[in-house]
Amino acid sequence: LYTATMSAVDDDGGAATPDTVTVVVVAAPRRWESNGFWRINYGGNTPTIAAEDLACYLQIVSHTSAVFGTGDPVALGSTLDARTILFKDNGTSAELFDRDLLVAWLNIANGALPLTTEVDVTGDGVLDGTVAKVLADAEQVRLDPASTKSQIDDARKLVNDLAKIAR
Repeated sequence: LYTATMSAVDDDGGAATPDTVTVVVVAAPRRWESNGFWRINYGGNTPTIAAEDLACYLQIVSHTSAVFGTGDPVALGSTLDARTILFKDNGTSAELFDRDLLVAWLNIANGALPLTTEVDVTGDGVLDGTVAKVLADAEQVRLDPASTKSQIDDARKLVNDLAKIAR
């Protein structure tokens, strides 16, 4: 993650207040990896990705996701947090959604699927929007306290369908 700052001064000496934007740079294109791959890398079992890159991926996920961050709704501030989420095999629909969502975000940070890619996750031949939109829509279901188990499971399926598209 980088912060870019822009300021401008015109020919009469008038100046605009500096503005900043966060720039997210992801890895070079790679293949979509499974939860098992991310478990190995965040679980301490001979990782194939450097520790500083794994830490950077968590920062990217925390910055781009509405679900993951330093607190609510799901803490993702450390490798231990990632490990806890990734190793959740039994749990509520929301917890399993979180696991699969984290796998998707890690793959995006790892360069597997650009956020701007238009996708048809429903398989009906009609583009459903960009990867960013599909993830944002799925996250909104997860964040809505009125969402049912069935709605969360449907959102989870859409997140998992991104893996099929990336492959």
